[in-house]
Amino acid sequence: MDSFYTSAEEIEILAGAFNSKTLPKDRWTHAAHLTIAVWYLKKYLFHEALNLVRKGITEYNVAVGTQNTTTGGYHDIIFSDAFSHQVKSFMKQVFFQDDSDRFFYQEE
Repeated sequence: MDSFYTSAEEIEILAGAFNSKTLPKDRWTHAAHLTIAVWYLKKYLFHEALNLVRKGITEYNVAVGTQNTTTGGYHDIIFSDAFSHQVKSFMKQVFFQDDSDRFFYQEE
């Protein structure tokens, strides 16, 4: 999958493969990163989602042979608290024009 997912089923398959560390490395694209961020933010409280994604990416990288170093692999700067807030803000704009948090489990 190069860009967009066309069904909730595809997203669940992606999340399952990511969580089980069986997602082929070439499918771990920028679109997949963002999709996983949204998937976690829909299912967990914000800070729990943030921690689970950080842990998941780090463990996924190890499983596919990518080292998490200062020059490669997971960087907290990339999937930071600020990035997560931007994803959450985007989701609110797309899904709820009344700026409510009903999409999320916890208001921030």
